[in-house]
Amino acid sequence: MKKLIVPLAIAAVVAVGYMGYGAYSPQSEEEALLLENVEALTKIEGCRNEIICYSTFKGVDSPDADITTSKCYPCGMEVKCESMADKSTCCAD
Repeated sequence: MKKLIVPLAIAAVVAVGYMGYGAYSPQSEEEALLLENVEALTKIEGCRNEIICYSTFKGVDSPDADITTSKCYPCGMEVKCESMADKSTCCAD
């Protein structure tokens, strides 16, 4: 009887381990492509009013400030400056 229980226990442990590995195995190429497509669609549909913005400014509100542009944070807030850098985009929805 003991000779039968040990091999059955080992077989059960192996079977459970195999099923667990299958549940957490990496995605197939098809699943990865599907996820990538969903993420791309989300980005397209997520913002209807994307604007160009900057996050670094020089000479903000100085008498020589002759450029009006948008800040990235808060998105779309106008700022007058002499020069700007770190161009990006933000969603002003």
